[in-house]
Amino acid sequence: MKVHKIKLKSDEIISSINITPFTDVILVLLIIFMISAPSIFLSSIQIQLPKGETSQTTSKFTEIIGIDREENFYYKNRLIPKEELIDILSRNYKEDTSKIEILINADKNTKHGTVMEFINTLKNLKFTKIYVGTTK
Repeated sequence: MKVHKIKLKSDEIISSINITPFTDVILVLLIIFMISAPSIFLSSIQIQLPKGETSQTTSKFTEIIGIDREENFYYKNRLIPKEELIDILSRNYKEDTSKIEILINADKNTKHGTVMEFINTLKNLKFTKIYVGTTK
């Protein structure tokens, strides 16, 4: 058995950097951010969801819409007029709305009629998978 020894001069510069561990850390951080982004969105708007028996994670929904107690609408973490929101949804999903899943997170003190009116508007735009958010 032969053992080869590699001798480096003390003043020799190592010019290669292994970035694999750095890339792994960045990818893990990206995955964590993608998983936690929907909950960050929900916590940035002051909406208290009503309690319910079942609840799902928010990551599977295509669109998440918030309605606060003053009946303000939120889309992609910004305040938006209801009419503009309806225009955006109808423009973005002209073709096939059957696969689009919309989650409505309405504050527990929002009027029931406001939520139902918005759901009916979405149904008129041919959206069929509409969910209302709750907490356990």
